[in-house]
Amino acid sequence: MDLDTPAKMLDRLFSEVINDVVNMDENKTHILNVLTLSKWEESEVRCQIATLLKPLTEDKNHYLQFMGRYLKVYQENNGHIEEPDKI
Repeated sequence: MDLDTPAKMLDRLFSEVINDVVNMDENKTHILNVLTLSKWEESEVRCQIATLLKPLTEDKNHYLQFMGRYLKVYQENNGHIEEPDKI
């Protein structure tokens, strides 16, 4: 996938954060072979992404709103994001 749009770059970043959270040693909530996030995982993903976005001043709210939409689509589609540019 080419990272030629902000949405595609955020998709890659968010995917990495999700993978990190799902595979954390302290994650006791993950169920194998389930592609959606547990409440704890979603909360931890939101926290980590918000921390990454904190230094941004310009467009930070836009990116936080994108995160909310992204996680909603992620959960509704069993962890699959087909077209990040349409989120």
